[in-house]
Amino acid sequence: MDKLYFSYQDIHDLCIKLGNSISNKFEPDYILAISGGGLIPGRIIRKVLKKPVISVNISYYDSDDNIQSEPQIIQWIDSKIIENKKILIIDEIDDTGKTISYLINKLQESNVSELGIGVLHNKLKPKEYNLNNIKYFCGSEIPDKWVVYPWE
Repeated sequence: MDKLYFSYQDIHDLCIKLGNSISNKFEPDYILAISGGGLIPGRIIRKVLKKPVISVNISYYDSDDNIQSEPQIIQWIDSKIIENKKILIIDEIDDTGKTISYLINKLQESNVSELGIGVLHNKLKPKEYNLNNIKYFCGSEIPDKWVVYPWE
C-alpha cells in the first residue's frame, strides 16, 4: 500500500497555514481538538487563533484495530462549557468522515451556536456527513492513501 509521510516541520507549516486561513473566516470561542491526531495541530493552531483548546477522545477502533460501527466515548466535555459557543473541531485527517459526522451531531445536541471544522488533510473520497451551515477548512487535499504522521 502506498503511504504518505509527513515530518513535524510539514505539520507545523500546514497548521500555521490552516490557522491563518481559519482566522480570516471564522472566530471560534474554543478549539476542540480530537484526541489522538488533533491534539498537536490544535495546540499549534492555538498560536494563530489565540483561543483555548479543549479536547474529546472517541474511538471507532477496538483493541485489535478493527473498526466498529459506533464510537467508544473515552472522554467528553461538559456541555455547559460549549452551549451557545462557536466551536472549531480540529483533527489531523478527514478520511471517511465518521468521526466528524458523529461530532457534528453530538455538538449540535449541546446547542453550540456555530461549528467549524479544520483538518490538516482531507482525503479525496466520499464522506458521511452533511455540512449545512458548517464552515470547513483543510490544509491540503490528498489522495486516498495511508498517512503516516510523525507522532505515530
